[in-house]
Amino acid sequence: RIEKEKNKNKDKMESDAFPHTKGKHDFQYSSFSVGVHTKMIAGLYTTDDHSIGELSMFPDIMAHTVDLCPQIEVMLGDALYSNRKICSIVEEYGITPYFLPKTNATFRSKGVASWKTMLYSFVDDTQSWLEQYHMRSISESVNSMIKRKMPVKIRKKLPQRKQTEETLKINMHNLRQYSYLKRTNPEMIKDYRGLCSK
Repeated sequence: RIEKEKNKNKDKMESDAFPHTKGKHDFQYSSFSVGVHTKMIAGLYTTDDHSIGELSMFPDIMAHTVDLCPQIEVMLGDALYSNRKICSIVEEYGITPYFLPKTNATFRSKGVASWKTMLYSFVDDTQSWLEQYHMRSISESVNSMIKRKMPVKIRKKLPQRKQTEETLKINMHNLRQYSYLKRTNPEMIKDYRGLCSK
């Protein structure tokens, strides 16, 4: 009789359980663009679907970045982004790409002018190109800023709630950074709200 009640309670608990609560807690996968001078996050793509790679996220991130930062001139990225398709996406917005070339990169543009321009500028003046490129290390410092200020793992289980929690973390970081810049470097804070009404 006691065993029967235990089984009954167990069945009841299983029917009320949230999905994916057994086993390890799944993580949220995020990719974002960071302003190298402000350390604010402009474009964000977050998902718990691990079949989606960073390159698939790039077009959405680029669109968000240009919407929020219309004055952007340069896009920096590591060797993962060093391909013609990504360069053509960046070129569509009139932005100069600085992606570290892979060891097997060729000068054939295959219709993407910014690819050839990027490689020639890398070869012609490597030191100044690398000075510009290494500004991307700031994005790594932003990752550590977020982890240091909000070290808690995502608590939510459902995909849309995990996405909301991750987005709120990013918004909190941006608000903190905005407040900091408003006090220390107010000239870096520009108001682009008027651009939408024009």
